[in-house]
Amino acid sequence: MTKTRRLLHEEITFSLAKEREVNVLHQLDYHDKQTRFFSLLSSRRAWSAKQNDIKLRENLFRDLSRILLRISRIPLPRIGSFIIDSDGFLCLSNRPLSIEIENLENEKIPTHIPCCYTYSTVDSYVADMLRVHDSRLRHQPNAVNNLQDCAYQMSALAAMRATAVLFFRGDFRRGPFVFTLTDLHQSNIFVDENWHITSHVLWIWNGLALAQLKWLNLLTG
Repeated sequence: MTKTRRLLHEEITFSLAKEREVNVLHQLDYHDKQTRFFSLLSSRRAWSAKQNDIKLRENLFRDLSRILLRISRIPLPRIGSFIIDSDGFLCLSNRPLSIEIENLENEKIPTHIPCCYTYSTVDSYVADMLRVHDSRLRHQPNAVNNLQDCAYQMSALAAMRATAVLFFRGDFRRGPFVFTLTDLHQSNIFVDENWHITSHVLWIWNGLALAQLKWLNLLTG
């Protein structure tokens, strides 16, 4: 049965959306890519059905580990994210953009991190991230549930400020920084029938991180 989804101006079906789709791949005449993209979207429940298949998981995680190791080989000078400038060049000149920061700004909560801002030291990056949480507590109407929750969050921030230096090695204070994939969700990874990775999409949230923080994040999820 055909399902419809209401948009701003009209209702639209999956088949109609596919018919209307005009993206970069389509404009470059990669029609096979466009067809495969939509076929993978329509079978997105494959993860739930096959996630316990050991061979498929081995293929997926082996490919993923190769990708992570490959992109980590090139040290970069600052913490930030890439943009394409007006001349079409890829530049490391944007702030480290995460979905959490974007959500706060969408709620009109100031983060005090300009779009063109990058970080050359770990200390300045960590300090600004903690200030973002301070701003959230001050400006977000539902930032806390009650007085006890408020005290818990504020004490956590105070503890992080006091102990942050213990989490990071001094010799890594100015790098190296590495590009990392911060949005590794199964819906962003396209695979073939054997679960070998063919594409990774939604790169908007990927950026540069501290080498030591990157591995901590992978271990803790």
